[in-house]
Amino acid sequence: MIGENQVSPKQVLDFATLKNAFIDLKAINLLIQRDNFEELIEESLKENPEEFITEDRIKDLIIRKETKLSGVSQEVIVEKSGKRLFRDEYSSKFRILDECDVTGKSYSEGKVGDFLSYFRDKFNFLEPLLHKRQGFEPKPLSRLDRTAKNKEVHFIAMVREKQKSRSGHLIFKLEDLEAECTGLALKDDNKIMDICRNIMPDEVLGFRAVKGNDDLVIIKDVLWPDMPNRKLKTINEQLSIACISDIHIGSKMFLEKEFSKFISWIDGDYGDEKELEKVSRIKYLLIAGDLCDGIGVYPDQINELNIKDINEQYEVFASFMKRIPESIEVFIIPGNHDCVVRRADPQPAIPKEFCKELHALGNFHFMGSPSMAEIEGFKTLLYHGNSMHQVNANVSGMDFKRPEKTMEELLKRRTLVPTYGMRHTLVPERKDYLLIREEPDIFLTGDMHHKGYSNYKGVLCLNAGTWQTVTKFQQELGHVPTPGICPTIDLSNGKITENCFYQPTC
Repeated sequence: MIGENQVSPKQVLDFATLKNAFIDLKAINLLIQRDNFEELIEESLKENPEEFITEDRIKDLIIRKETKLSGVSQEVIVEKSGKRLFRDEYSSKFRILDECDVTGKSYSEGKVGDFLSYFRDKFNFLEPLLHKRQGFEPKPLSRLDRTAKNKEVHFIAMVREKQKSRSGHLIFKLEDLEAECTGLALKDDNKIMDICRNIMPDEVLGFRAVKGNDDLVIIKDVLWPDMPNRKLKTINEQLSIACISDIHIGSKMFLEKEFSKFISWIDGDYGDEKELEKVSRIKYLLIAGDLCDGIGVYPDQINELNIKDINEQYEVFASFMKRIPESIEVFIIPGNHDCVVRRADPQPAIPKEFCKELHALGNFHFMGSPSMAEIEGFKTLLYHGNSMHQVNANVSGMDFKRPEKTMEELLKRRTLVPTYGMRHTLVPERKDYLLIREEPDIFLTGDMHHKGYSNYKGVLCLNAGTWQTVTKFQQELGHVPTPGICPTIDLSNGKITENCFYQPTC
């Protein structure tokens, strides 16, 4: 029964602590209305001592008790701000595509066989995509020696090497599974030179060329695997997905006050009725890595940390996340600062021991980077973005301030890490988890610390920025981040809305 004098949250929390029990905030809000809160906690632990005490668990115990007393089944409803929100009544529809995630499936030993399997898997996936291109009729490289000089040839090959000749031509070593050849982009052909400058080693591409002497071909056109042209996907229901990245808890530059304001906002405790209605439509939250700042990620990082224990960093992260309503499904991947997993791509999910309380909650889903989830029918690709620096350094026109353009280049190449062994480390798994095998409807990254949005051939690209102000390293690069922004996607029309919590950005 509901008590006349409501107990305090501290009383409930102290009793739960005494019993060595974990309890969530909504369960506490329900228990403070009960004179028998101690009895309810004890009964919950008696049935399952290892259980994380949730609101649903307490509701179930109350219903069972009151049914026994009155013989009538009663529904217990906890309301937010005096009313139920839309997301509380809406049943989530999602599935995680485990086949896209390396978590629990990393078998590479770094041996020659692993490298061969990795590169062959990449070639075998991308080759059929290029075969489908209209007006393109590729033949194996082994047939080149049967082709007459000056004859047009079409073929698919992986770029093994790229270099510039003394005379200014670009020279490529190209190979398929059976043979190899040398490709030449002539310096006087401005159009092809502009294209070929942006080719990266290890890419699998289609080539239109003219046969030269022996195994030499003169490149005339290049085809990327790319995405098909599609319309932006929408649904009839007015639901929203919120996106954040690069929180960097533990850093002295972490925007704790602003991030707490964001958590209050998504919980429905911040803003007017109009804002509450908008928030009530948020059913999903995506977090694209760098949850914490980590330890020893870069030289002298220790001087920029205010939390110097990795376990404590994740405890603080969990304390924020526990305030997110249970009716919101949260998808979390790691980043390069999440040093509790390997920094090399593909990264496995954050281990359970670092976020025990969140793993115990049914609405938190920890996945690797990259990963894919189908949310309300939208295939959603999540990748922290570790390779984006690599692309920016090798493709003309790329910029920290326009991360969406770098994302488009990754989609064009149908791989999240085009080149092995450049600026970013990569594990040669026998299956290439960095290939974009499924055509995404939504593509989310982080790492760049700068917001960016675009629609690339029906794929909604978002980089969610950061919750950290400028670091010393970024100052040296002249990079200006855009912190304290949470973009939301309206699934009914694809519209992106910026929700600002940091005044200089807004």
